[in-house]
Amino acid sequence: RRSFPTPANALAYFTGLSKFFPMHKTFGAYNLSFLDPLKSSVVDAVSGSCIMIRAELFGKIGGFDPAFFMYGEDLDLCAQVAKAGFTVWYCAETSIIHFKGRSSTHKAIKTRIAFYEAMILFSRKHTHSYGAFMPRWFIGIGIILLGGFSIMSTVAKASWAAITDLVLLNTIFASVLLVRFHISHMINPYLDNTSTIVLCHLFLCASFLTVYFIRGIYNAGKYSSRNLIYSTILASGAFSILAYLFEEFSFSRLSFMISFPLILGSTILWRKLTPSLSRLRRKIYTTGSVIIIGSGEVAHRVIRQIEGDSTAEIKGVIISEAESFATVSGYPVLGAIGELERIVGELDPSMIVFATHDNWYSHVVEALPTFSGKNLAIRWVSQDIFSLDSSDLPAEIPLKNFSL
Repeated sequence: RRSFPTPANALAYFTGLSKFFPMHKTFGAYNLSFLDPLKSSVVDAVSGSCIMIRAELFGKIGGFDPAFFMYGEDLDLCAQVAKAGFTVWYCAETSIIHFKGRSSTHKAIKTRIAFYEAMILFSRKHTHSYGAFMPRWFIGIGIILLGGFSIMSTVAKASWAAITDLVLLNTIFASVLLVRFHISHMINPYLDNTSTIVLCHLFLCASFLTVYFIRGIYNAGKYSSRNLIYSTILASGAFSILAYLFEEFSFSRLSFMISFPLILGSTILWRKLTPSLSRLRRKIYTTGSVIIIGSGEVAHRVIRQIEGDSTAEIKGVIISEAESFATVSGYPVLGAIGELERIVGELDPSMIVFATHDNWYSHVVEALPTFSGKNLAIRWVSQDIFSLDSSDLPAEIPLKNFSL
């Protein structure tokens, strides 16, 4: 459920104010986070993942506008319903499982562009209703700037491992080159022959990135220390061949030979500094499949929190022995906490989150033989959180790390 976008609620949402003040009727208006999710209510719009509408009304308003693709068509439909004099309801009495973001997981940039294109289209179509005091061109520029920032953030997040490698690679090579020329009392190549040195760095980047991508260094399923060592040797060989083929790069040959062990060590070391390979995989690539343990308000908040991660897939929920539910927050109940070892063994999740005040530590201890052989991250919610009233819960529930 959500409101129609206006300059005010969009600003609160995209600046993060809605996360800090979710219960505030102005700051939380974008996603109507101040409404009780367990109570049905009249809203501006609902998600297109599950909409029920009378066929007669659907035909009367012209159905979905084909100008919208993937994003915005549900919002536009609800706006047309409102203009026709009808009401949109959020129905809490029923639930579905919506694997949010599955369509965008593999094409993050294209889907980000489609999202902001839909925002521009909606603003042009409905500006007179939901932003009349703002000039259309002003709203359009704001959306374009916001979209550009979002897309750059998405690219940076997806590429930060490669960026880290390139920074280390070029820093080490440049440092060795400068030290060597200084010791030999030779002219600084960065000042004397800038174009050649820039071209040399570009060849260096191209050699390593090409081999690393082909060898799967940035793919969680193919990465290993052995593969990284082998790939670094291949990339170094590729650059060395280029350095020997082009006489202009002769100044770099000895410097690169000295740089090689430092490059190899640094690319391995920064990955090893991450506490575990599973955490590295989640930071660089995806969160993966998640199982939630708990069924109360805190568990519900944690579920909604994890749904905000487009790389996470919630497999289901584990409840206490005394409870009997078929679903929790729209996700299937996988079993009771006493079956934790069996469930984790069968589903092999990337992460399990304990969002329950029940004693769960003993179940983890019993399941250690199963857990220890897996790249499994365990997160848990502090017991202090469960002592808070629903209205006092933080906008984002802090999850603590549990080390096996």
